[in-house]
Amino acid sequence: MLSSLIQFVSNLCYGTGKFRTLLRSENSNDFFGTLKTLLISVGEPEEDKEKNTDRIVLKQSILAFIGNLCMDSLLRSSVASNNQGLLEEVFNQFDKDYKEKKSLWQDILVRELAVFVNVSIEASGLTFLLITKPILPILDSLLTSL
Repeated sequence: MLSSLIQFVSNLCYGTGKFRTLLRSENSNDFFGTLKTLLISVGEPEEDKEKNTDRIVLKQSILAFIGNLCMDSLLRSSVASNNQGLLEEVFNQFDKDYKEKKSLWQDILVRELAVFVNVSIEASGLTFLLITKPILPILDSLLTSL
C-alpha cells in the first residue's frame, strides 16, 4: 500500500503540477531527510519471503520517486548536493546491493543508477560520484561481471 502511495506521489512530480511546485517552494531539508530514512528502513532484507518482496517493491518505488524528483532542476540540485545525505545513502545502498546480489538486485541497481544518471547533470552530483564516492571501480566491476 505504501509503495502504491509513493508511486502516486512520484507521478505527481511530472510536468508543472502543484505538488512539484510546492516541493520547489518549501524548505526541502525535512523532506529529503524523510526520504533518506525511508530508504534506510527498506535496506535490510526480511526473513519472510512475502515481506521481503514488499520491501523490494517499496525500495524500488522510493528510488523511482527520487529519480523523478531529479527531473526538476532545483530538486535535482538538492539531491546532487547530497541534501540530508540522501545521495550518499543511495550510493551506499548501491554499493551494498551490488556486493550482496540479493533477490532482484539487478532491478534495484537499475533504479539506483537512474538516480546517478540524473544527478550527474549537476557538477556537484558528478563530483560526488567521481571523487567523493568513486563509482567508476564499482561500475567497472559490475560491467565485467555481467
